Amino acid sequence: MHVAGDPGWLTRELLRVCFDYPFNVCKVNMIIGLVPSGNKEAIRFNTHLGFRLETTLVDAHPDGALLLMTMRRRECRYLTREL
Repeated sequence: MHVAGDPGWLTRELLRVCFDYPFNVCKVNMIIGLVPSGNKEAIRFNTHLGFRLETTLVDAHPDGALLLMTMRRRECRYLTREL
């Protein structure tokens, strides 16, 4: 999953739709995101959404590392519970 936008673009309804697609339409159990270790804003944003650091891929990016962040279906607070 990749997320980018200007300030003010994000709403709860958009978050619900964004997480509904992979979890409810595609039926995946986990979303994976890769974040460069130097991108502190993206790390903070992903953590705020509910992603967790799964592992660090050392020397995988010019910033030093890539952080593999995940969110499992059961951890997603944006889903409607019509599973």
